Amino acid sequence: MAFINLKTRSCYSLLESTITIDALICYAQDRQLKAVSLVEDGSMHSAVKFYRLAKAAGIKPIFGISLNVSVGEASSKWTLFARNITGYRVLLKLASDAGLDGVVLGSQVLKYANDLIVCVDVATARSVERLDVPHLYLGISSVGEVDAAKRLSALGLPFVFLNDVRMLDASDMNLYKVLLAIKENTAVSQVNTSGDLHFLTSREARLLSESDEFLKEAMENTVKIANDCHVDLELGKNLLPKFEVLTGRAAIDYLRALCLKGAARRYGETLGDVHMQRLEYELSVIGRMGFADYFLIVWDFVKYAKQNCILVGPGRGSAAGSLVSYVLGITGVDPIKFDLLFERFLNPERISLPDMDIDFQDDRRDEVIDYVQKKYGEYTVCQIATFGTFGTRSAWRDTARVHGLQTAAINAVSKFLTSRATLEGNLRENKQLVAYLEMHPTLRQVYEKAMKVEGMPRHISTHAAGVIISPKDLRNFTALTKGSTDVYLSQYEAEDLEDIGLLKMDFLGLRNLTMIQEISTQIKENSDPAFDINRVPFDDAKTYELIARAHTTGVFQLESAGMRTALRQIKPTNLEDIISALALFRPGPMANIPMFAARKNGQQAISYDHPNLEKILKNTYGIIVYQEQIMQIASLVAGYSLGESDILRRAISKKDAGVLQAEGRQFTRRAVERGYTLEVSAKIFELILRFANYGFNRSHAASYAFISYEMAYLKANHPQFFFVSSLRTAMNDTKQIAEVVKEARSFGISVVVPEINHSIDVASVKGDQLLLGFLSVKHIGKEVANKLLAEREKGAFVSFYDFIKRTQPILNEKIVTALIDVGALGEFGSKETLHANLPRALDYITYDGGLLQSSFTMNPVEEVEADPILKMEREFELLGFYLNAHPINLYQEVIKGKGWLTPSNLPEQPRGRVLCAGFVNRVREIRDKNGNLMAFMEIGDETTGIDVTIFSKSYNPSYKELTSKVIVIEGNLDVRNGKMGINLNKILTVLEP
Repeated sequence: MAFINLKTRSCYSLLESTITIDALICYAQDRQLKAVSLVEDGSMHSAVKFYRLAKAAGIKPIFGISLNVSVGEASSKWTLFARNITGYRVLLKLASDAGLDGVVLGSQVLKYANDLIVCVDVATARSVERLDVPHLYLGISSVGEVDAAKRLSALGLPFVFLNDVRMLDASDMNLYKVLLAIKENTAVSQVNTSGDLHFLTSREARLLSESDEFLKEAMENTVKIANDCHVDLELGKNLLPKFEVLTGRAAIDYLRALCLKGAARRYGETLGDVHMQRLEYELSVIGRMGFADYFLIVWDFVKYAKQNCILVGPGRGSAAGSLVSYVLGITGVDPIKFDLLFERFLNPERISLPDMDIDFQDDRRDEVIDYVQKKYGEYTVCQIATFGTFGTRSAWRDTARVHGLQTAAINAVSKFLTSRATLEGNLRENKQLVAYLEMHPTLRQVYEKAMKVEGMPRHISTHAAGVIISPKDLRNFTALTKGSTDVYLSQYEAEDLEDIGLLKMDFLGLRNLTMIQEISTQIKENSDPAFDINRVPFDDAKTYELIARAHTTGVFQLESAGMRTALRQIKPTNLEDIISALALFRPGPMANIPMFAARKNGQQAISYDHPNLEKILKNTYGIIVYQEQIMQIASLVAGYSLGESDILRRAISKKDAGVLQAEGRQFTRRAVERGYTLEVSAKIFELILRFANYGFNRSHAASYAFISYEMAYLKANHPQFFFVSSLRTAMNDTKQIAEVVKEARSFGISVVVPEINHSIDVASVKGDQLLLGFLSVKHIGKEVANKLLAEREKGAFVSFYDFIKRTQPILNEKIVTALIDVGALGEFGSKETLHANLPRALDYITYDGGLLQSSFTMNPVEEVEADPILKMEREFELLGFYLNAHPINLYQEVIKGKGWLTPSNLPEQPRGRVLCAGFVNRVREIRDKNGNLMAFMEIGDETTGIDVTIFSKSYNPSYKELTSKVIVIEGNLDVRNGKMGINLNKILTVLEP
């Protein structure tokens, strides 16, 4: 007999089902099912994915949702199915009600009842007997409910069998129990699933129905319902938002007027022919594609940000290739001056949605999103849901935990795991892991269960940047739910929203823009009131000297060790070199860095495959670096339009042999027609082929080079403010703070301990010094720091006793001791004196209520020269790094005498064997692909750290004990992926005081 499981939920009913959408559709295909239903619990997360895959498989999709519905004072579980597209939209609305308010009212369901099929559980049937619902069924969820259902026959309502499916078959029961245990934070043994038939097509029900006409009818009604549901979604449409033009003009006319006004602001009142022609061309393409509203919307929220002193990036991606974007103020890079192509952004010969991602300073990004929501309406703007899944380690740890494994056993297996591979991959590649699990069969069994958990959706979170602006109420297209802010969250993921036709805009928060804003503010307040970051010169010698010497730690895009190595080779002397460096420092293209550097610095002759290519490749010394250069070459040599050349570039990147041959024939034919020889034409096409996968988006590189240069300028010309902002950025990362302190000192800037009457919560500038903040001291958190500063606002602390008395309600003795030891109370006396007088001060306050302050006098204590090692250790304990001294300083004479190098000497050394002394900052033990122990070590001196790789043949587990010791190693200095490091041969000695 025919039967359809109507109430199947997928893994998007988080941790309540083992069924993936792919597996469900494959199951249906294998059994030649003509229809499949999906009913999530309280959400529509999976609907578009389900529809897309079902349609591709030729299977009819049936949309449903399971909700708690309130009727009067009572609440009961209803299962609703969409009979048509209107019913589907009703499901989106009801899922939104559940996601936003937590309540679904029966009146809302009844309002649209004709477009829905309503199924109510038998157990709550009495709650609907008086409701006028045209397509109402009573649902039987198990064979055990049949007798109860028969007793309700007098209601005159049809019954339908709704087996609550959560597994494809009974073999998934163990995985189902594990997921439930993780969801409920309980042991697997405590999960009760007795009596549940949560797998597809209940065999017991089928057998019983052969002899029970009542149940047979209930099962046949599943087919009836399926036949009554017909929903076709319109995918692939462009649901672009609209910008309200108050003047009543067409959007494209208003956009043109804004562009002309902006062009006058950028270039002067008289616009040259080149600029005017480019502007009119872009506007014609934008108008023809129907994207004027899009540009106006972006212009509007960027304008809002700038008017409210929220720093906006100069561009991102290909959008900087648009002159319209530049004159509107959306981007900050002149596409004419920097030879950027509009067709790389919007190709008139390949219709696609514009993709304009905008960077904002990260601490104020949400203000811009809030503005957009208020302008366009709470139900037309949303952020985008993403689903976090179980990774390699989380799948193992959670599965092991709910099986009651001890922490030691869980950790033992975790040490074998690498997140670069799945659990299955780890088991396949790591022989030591296999051997360990074979020794512990119980762990092996749990591990195999964890393999099934890995990759399952675990929780919903918010897309890092994506925002949707809809032309009308979003609940027509996606259900909504609450997010982490007041802006709602879609229930669909980004790819589903794109399928529907909604346009995603990325509002990205960039910490480097926040730093630029902070530094600029400090400069204005402390040294140059007229400072404007937008007016800094781009030919500053100090800036290029800093970049060429690779003193770029903390500088946007230029701070990695590999990039610093590249900068030392290239030695940039202009902005073009920085743009090229950003484009070249990527996997693949970086192989061209040595040749680029040699040609740039006159060590190798610059050559061109044809003299006509010089005007395109001159700035990159004859090397194709950018995608735009490929497009320009195709246009120049073979007469392609820039739109055609962009299509050619995309085709080449796909590496389809047949396509490449066809494109090659067409290119050479067109080039020959333009006067090039067949040999030269083929050679140039080979050049394009060779660099097509290396070429980078010049518009993006140019935009980000602006930020890189501005940060380098600030570091070179206002280093004290740069380092203060860097310390604030690194506030919660002790390692980063230590790195900033090291580099500040290499610039000759003094970094000093917090001072009780001058420091704030974070770092600040005091004269020519960097003053650490209270938050840098262990035991002091944000709340305590704020209370301490609030007390100081009442007046400076005038004495040690005054400090103790006024802060006793705020600071405990441990914090006071820490402030003494770190030197923050130095203005009141030596550390020895303050320690000796602390108990007396506390006694005076405790027993005299502070009335005898005038009689409290400090008893001076003779200062004793502290053990330098103990002093350094205490400083490290409180700050997390060495500030006033570094352990390696204790051995400078012997290091110099032996001729050993230290990490700060290494960048100038050639590759090969080195003897290097260094303080061991950390040792991280891992297992290699064969399961053998190896380690990564970092050694350093006062200003520099370097990574040391210790392969298994050189590794000894005792090396883990070397942390915080000064050692001398022999190894091979090498550069891999642009980053310098040492491969250890052996440890020569451990230096003792």
